[in-house]
Parts: sequence; C-alpha cells; structure tokens
Amino acid sequence: MIVLKRILVWLAAILVLIALAGLLLPRQVHIERKLASHATPQAVYAIVNSFARYNEYSPWARIDPATRYTFSGPVAGPGARMRWESKHPSMGVGSQVITSSDPPRSVSLDMDFGQKGSARSNWHIEPTSDGCVIIWTFDMDLGMNPIARYMGLTFDRLLGADFEAGLTRLGSIAEADTEAQKTTLVDLPERSVVATSRTSRLADVPNDIAAAFAMLRTELARNGWQAVGHPLAISRRLTPEEWQYEAALEIDAAIAAGARSRFRRSPGVKVLTLPATLAVRATHNGSYEQMQPAYDSADRFIAENGLVVDGDVIEEYLADPASTAVSQLRSHVYVPVTRGREE
Repeated sequence: MIVLKRILVWLAAILVLIALAGLLLPRQVHIERKLASHATPQAVYAIVNSFARYNEYSPWARIDPATRYTFSGPVAGPGARMRWESKHPSMGVGSQVITSSDPPRSVSLDMDFGQKGSARSNWHIEPTSDGCVIIWTFDMDLGMNPIARYMGLTFDRLLGADFEAGLTRLGSIAEADTEAQKTTLVDLPERSVVATSRTSRLADVPNDIAAAFAMLRTELARNGWQAVGHPLAISRRLTPEEWQYEAALEIDAAIAAGARSRFRRSPGVKVLTLPATLAVRATHNGSYEQMQPAYDSADRFIAENGLVVDGDVIEEYLADPASTAVSQLRSHVYVPVTRGREE
C-alpha cells in the first residue's frame, strides 16, 4: 500500500511538472506559407475576398463532400460569412467571417471553431514584376491550457502541408482568371436592341435588372420574336446611391424595323441601334455585384494605350445568375474608345 501511494505521488508530481512545463511552451501558434504566382494581385484578391469560390482552393473541402455550407452577409468584403457543419471529426462545426479588406493587398478573417477555440487568418498579396506573392497566415491563441500548448507544437508540421496545397490551387485558379480576364481592344459591330430605361438603387440592381430582362423577353415573345446574344446593360449615369441604365436584349436586324414600329406604342419599351465602335473589353468572373476590378482594368488599359473614352459603358452578362453558381458567372465590360491623336 505504501509503495502504491508513493507511485501515485510520483505520478501526480510528474503530471504537475508536465503541466507546468506545458505552461512554459508558446501560447501563440503561427503558421505562414507563401507562393509566387503569375496571377495579378486583383485576380487573387477577388477570390479570397469572398467565400463564393472558397471550396475551389480550400485544402479541407475534399475531406467531407457532405459538409453543409451556409452563407450570410454581403457576397464579398467585410461582413461576408461562411458557416460549415460536418459529422466528420476533422471538420466539425465552425464559421469564418471577413473582418477587413484592403484591395488588392490584404484580407483578414476571424475563425470560430466552437469548443476548439478561435483563430485569425490573413491573406497578404504583394505585387511583383510578373504577378504577385501570395502569403497565407494563421494565428491562434492557445490560452492557459497546457495540453493545447503541447498540441500547438505540431500545428505547423500537421497543417503546413494543407496551407501549401491550398496556395497551389489558389495560384492556379487566379492565373487562369488572369489569362481569361486579359483586357483587350475589340471591334463591336452595329447591333439592334430592344431596351427599357431603369433607375435603381445600387442594392436593388440585381432584382430590378432581372425584372427588366424578364419584361423585355415577354414583350418579344408576345410578338413572336426572341432575343439573340447575351443580355446587356447600357450605363447612362452612376452615383454612389443609384444607377441609371438601359436593360437591353439584342434582336436580329431583320426584325428591327418591325419591332421599332410595334414598340413605338408600348410605354417603357424601345428599339435602339448601338453603333459599330472600337471598344476596350475587360472580363470579370464571379458575382455581377463585384465588377469593379474589370472597370479598373479597362481604365488602366485606356490610360496605358493613349485611348479616349467615346461613349457609354456596356455590360454584357454571359451567364444567368438564377441558374449559374456565383463562381461560374462571367461578364464583359465594354468601354467605347477612340485612338488619341498623335502629336
């Protein structure tokens, strides 16, 4: 009995020493990986500043295909939130929310793993001469739990490979987007369109423009006609509060005269002729609400090539958001231009 008591005392002493030693271990966990990519900073930023394409590059998305994801808040930027629920022990339940964004340089996120704790993740995008360097960091406070601190010693070794795999996928996706989004000069042919004028608050644009396209399709169908090409929006005036535009559907030139005569008596519907023009075309992948990078790209191209804006911007929507995943949406921004005079 005395021997047993001594063993228990020694075991208790050892456990106390282990616990005390654990408290001397680092409280903070930091994981950092980086990748050099040929993608533009704008292409990388557009992906990591939203959860719409998260599972395309996430190293954990393939662990449990049955994981249920829910999204709330804005599509991108601060406040965008993703929550996941899985029965797989490696996934569990948790959420992450974007807390700050600095386009196109950085994105910060707060992560909540429930009973497993919380953490902070950051994306830093450093421009280079031929692309950018993508830096992905993870920081976690292990508190006063000595066992958690012992586990913290293995985090970099166990999770580092996942971060590297995620960065590799992200780099490939962003490089593909960069190639697809190359801004270029194109010749737009003359086109006939049936159109309706709208003024929408920015928050109401998605619903308003969808309703406008639906109304135009109904009017065409009522007369036995149908649209050709992709839906268009001709921007007339944009302010921080509202957008004045014309939702338009291209129609065959052969029916333009008849449509013009017919719709002359239809309030709110008209037929326009969009003249042939030289235009800068910029491409955007993703939500139609996040097209600013395409506009910025067009502006840079115009400035770098000595071009002069010569008309209203036209947006062309290549996929229907009602039936297409956000990550697969694609659109073009056309800015009519003329070549600047050579001195």
